Amino acid sequence: MPTLTQQQIAAGKLAADSLHSKLNQIYQHDNILFGHHDSLAYGRSNGGWHGVSPTNTDTLDFNIDQSDICYALDNNAPALYGWDLIGLEDIANAATINLAASSAKLRNNIPVKDVIAWIKKVHHSGGINTICWHIKNPSNLKDYYDTSNPLSIKQVVTTNSNANKTFIKWLDKLVNFFSCLKDENGLPIPVIFRPFHEVTNFDAGPNNFKPFFWWNQITNASSGSNPSHYKKLWEITISYLYSKGIKHTVNAFCMNDFFIDGNTGSTFSNVRALIPNTNYFDIIGFDAYQRLNTQAQKNNHPHCQTTQLNDSNFDTQKFISRVQQQLDEINNLAIEFNKIPALTEIGADYFYDNSNWWTSTLQQIIDNKNLAYLLTWRNPYQPNDNSSYYAPYYNPNGSDKSDADVSFVNDFIDFYTTNTINSQRVLFLNEVSEMFV
Repeated sequence: MPTLTQQQIAAGKLAADSLHSKLNQIYQHDNILFGHHDSLAYGRSNGGWHGVSPTNTDTLDFNIDQSDICYALDNNAPALYGWDLIGLEDIANAATINLAASSAKLRNNIPVKDVIAWIKKVHHSGGINTICWHIKNPSNLKDYYDTSNPLSIKQVVTTNSNANKTFIKWLDKLVNFFSCLKDENGLPIPVIFRPFHEVTNFDAGPNNFKPFFWWNQITNASSGSNPSHYKKLWEITISYLYSKGIKHTVNAFCMNDFFIDGNTGSTFSNVRALIPNTNYFDIIGFDAYQRLNTQAQKNNHPHCQTTQLNDSNFDTQKFISRVQQQLDEINNLAIEFNKIPALTEIGADYFYDNSNWWTSTLQQIIDNKNLAYLLTWRNPYQPNDNSSYYAPYYNPNGSDKSDADVSFVNDFIDFYTTNTINSQRVLFLNEVSEMFV
């Protein structure tokens, strides 16, 4: 198992401090990093691609086969790259083997060694990596979206419980993964780590807001897992990493965009109860998605007939207003706790229905708002995939309406030109590399 020496641990802490300083400088200078999840792993452009070799060059070479966004921009790429450790807990001996040389795959079918290699490539190219973990439920070994046990979090944080013992074993696998993130000189690569994301206290919202991850089963009732248990989950996780010498993470606490009530426009009063000990996180953010909200939208796409429609609070203007309000709240919290604000995920489902989503919706959201980065979610590559996609692509031979419609690609290019070429406010890889030479 790769281990970190005391010299590497110290270097890792310096690397994390440097990344934190870089993000803070971007935020203070009113710049925004543009990010995309799994951008090098697969995409939908030109009929779909998968499995780009992470070792073909030392740096990103901006060709279409390396990112759907590279296709749209021609010689530029995201500055921020998201990765998911989903299924790391299922890899046998993942706490002891050299994951950088292992053929084991994560649950999204990506070899874990490729994720490690891509992280190294991005770092070498001047980009930044952010990692989330859709971890299974340690209380019953069911998937991350299992919400059948209202005591899940409480059981996981109860010392020496079976759920706690399982969780610690899985944390050992996480420690080993982070230990494998070393540059060409053997020094730790700093990354943004965003565990237990999209958290919401479901006592706070309208009745139709239901938990969707096991770590979201938070209630004020004495019979369930309460906010103190969630905060302890954070404390256990980050403290354990630190105790094992993992000091090269910049940690991001992430709420769900439902923390503002769409019906009243007011902030849920007990959101603050979820904020972990401020010693354990550096970034505060939230995830926000604009969903389908009309039957016409649903009927207009053959792959979304089973998609749940949302209420009218998800129409474009209300979405923009709500996210802007949340950004104001996040900035207030960031100032109060001396943290860095971010839009840790943002996007729209099937946004070809709004072909100028980038220059209208997203542009309005970020205008006059301060945040260090925004991350768009993944572009599923599977044929006939009925999932949403969150970055521009073009597939001239595809069957989806969006495959042959380049309007949203052109609109993305307009967004890029306005924000990157003209104003230098939104930074892609070239710009951030030049800023921090």
